[in-house]
Amino acid sequence: MKESSWILKMMVFYPSELHKKKLQVKKPIYIVYYDSLQNKTLENGNGRIRFNVEGKEEYEEGEIVNNLREGEWKGWTGKDSFVENYSQDSLLSGALTKANGAIVQYDSTTYKVNPEYSGGIYKMMTFVARNFDYPKEAMKNGVSGIVEIDFVINKVGEVEDLKVKQDLGFGTGEAGIRVVKKFGKWKPGLRRGEPLRVAYTLPIRLNLR
Repeated sequence: MKESSWILKMMVFYPSELHKKKLQVKKPIYIVYYDSLQNKTLENGNGRIRFNVEGKEEYEEGEIVNNLREGEWKGWTGKDSFVENYSQDSLLSGALTKANGAIVQYDSTTYKVNPEYSGGIYKMMTFVARNFDYPKEAMKNGVSGIVEIDFVINKVGEVEDLKVKQDLGFGTGEAGIRVVKKFGKWKPGLRRGEPLRVAYTLPIRLNLR
């Protein structure tokens, strides 16, 4: 009988509950964790743990106390390193050291921020509804459905890299590109205090009924 090559690395329980027909996942419970040398470094929600991002040169490690991050956490993201300080899972402060030696300070308000359209998502969807130019050929042929446009908000808040992900034909994809180009500048997103590129997919529902 062959021995199994599978080795337990980490066991985490994600408690959840149904709330108004939506599944809500609560904070994870860390049951056990073994390091690369198979030393048990965490048990029953207390100890040291390391998280690796699959497919990326990124990791973070630190102490878990009663299933919450506590104290100093360190890690790498690409060529940059960072140090963060937590209290009961709340980020108090962080410092990202760039490959060129520059240091970026951040806290919970600038740790992870999504790009923001001026006026918010509702205003953006209202803008699309009012400015989408339904192609005449699409109207003649009774085209209805969903057009999807991929785009990126770059580090300075500009819209770029527009592509038609899902097209209904008769010029609907091109019309989607045109309306997204009119968005104007966004407030850029942040990750650990630094601006970053964020990709989006915008669904535009077309209905002639």
